[in-house]
Amino acid sequence: MKETLVFTDGASRGNPGSSGWGAVIAHDGQVVELGGGIPEGTNNQMELTAVIEALEWLQGKEVATVSIYSDSTYTISGATGWVFSWDKRGWQTKDGDPIKNKELWQRYYELQKTLEFEVNFHKVKGHASIPANERADDVATSFADGEIPDLKNVSQADYGVSLNPTAQYLEKSPVYFSFVGGEARMHATWPECQKWVAGKQAQYRKVRTVVERDELLREWGVDLAAVKK
Repeated sequence: MKETLVFTDGASRGNPGSSGWGAVIAHDGQVVELGGGIPEGTNNQMELTAVIEALEWLQGKEVATVSIYSDSTYTISGATGWVFSWDKRGWQTKDGDPIKNKELWQRYYELQKTLEFEVNFHKVKGHASIPANERADDVATSFADGEIPDLKNVSQADYGVSLNPTAQYLEKSPVYFSFVGGEARMHATWPECQKWVAGKQAQYRKVRTVVERDELLREWGVDLAAVKK
């Protein structure tokens, strides 16, 4: 039986504020997208909710091993360590204060005791060109913005997003982008970029991943095809 992959993310406008969560699940040849939102919440709540909802969706299915990819240190540290200490202390911190998001953590704690498959968490960098994590982020932010995204439930062959959990770095990384007088250029080295922008009203930035590049060009209002090399 193949490994099941889960990519999760959460978003909050205002933190706390309008919030959403998203999950991409690759299981048994299919890809299912899940998501939801609440009027008032935090990013941590949504990150944890995405993991809980994904595991609840998988519960009862033929699953051997689940690998969860998340950029939330809070969720991963809590799920793999803190939650067990909190339970022993009556859901209090070491100082005797109630833990934050108690109801969600209790929900996760009870859930993980019933799972019949192994769960492994993997910490990934946010917005680091891991396509399925970026898709989970899109779903989460859509719900946080009060929008209802088109959630997919298709075969992996028909899913238009890569399920490779490795960050997609640019072929030559890092590279440097400059923006001078409405013109964007890509430079292979920092000295080359520095020489070009010297003495000019310029913006410039080092870029390592596909997502960083695309976000920067959107910020500058430039199409990739228009970038000079």
